[in-house]
Amino acid sequence: MARSSASRAYLPAKVTPPRGWSFCMVAASVETITTFLTGVRASTRPYTTLIVWMALMAYVERDTGRLTCSQRQLARTAGVTQGDVSRALERLVEMGVLQKHGRGRYSVHPSVMWRGELAKRDHAEAGAPGLTLIDGGLSD
Repeated sequence: MARSSASRAYLPAKVTPPRGWSFCMVAASVETITTFLTGVRASTRPYTTLIVWMALMAYVERDTGRLTCSQRQLARTAGVTQGDVSRALERLVEMGVLQKHGRGRYSVHPSVMWRGELAKRDHAEAGAPGLTLIDGGLSD
């Protein structure tokens, strides 16, 4: 099944699971997800922002949250252009779910996504800027 011709990427007929699964934890509270999705929808290209967020999960370094890929690699993984990746990363930094540490160096906010030991996540979270929930989600 082909994706858009612009991305020139194809879905494999069969996905083979990797040896030694490596899981990425994502915050699952209703408030966090609602806030995250509200921020994504507020971006100029919400689909691209979301797909880049999903693609970067594969590049989160264990126990640090740092991204271990270039924007070119992330663009290939997400099936978008490097310009799209750059804009999506800027939006994710604005939202606070991604932290920028100089030119081309990023890490995920440990309160939103983590790969590794929980004790190390707790330590990283203690040093991370606080996240603020924004209005805009639906209430019962």
